[in-house]
Amino acid sequence: MYTHYKIWAKESRSFLDPALAAKLRTAKTGDVVIVAAGETIEDIGQGVAWLEDIVIHDACYALSQKCIQTMYHICKQIFFTRK
Repeated sequence: MYTHYKIWAKESRSFLDPALAAKLRTAKTGDVVIVAAGETIEDIGQGVAWLEDIVIHDACYALSQKCIQTMYHICKQIFFTRK
């Protein structure tokens, strides 16, 4: 997720069979999805505001928030701490 999306996304880059997707956890339209695992330490904690319902991995958290405003705030904080 952290390598393909910026602050928000409307469409997934990959798709699952609808029968399998129906059995998995989902994030709802407007949720912020945050990654809890990654290939590097920098990957962990990255998030994206989803503008559609989406199936999420077990190593993700979905937070119901004002999604785009929340992601801008998170990205702004990351920018200033790394500056």
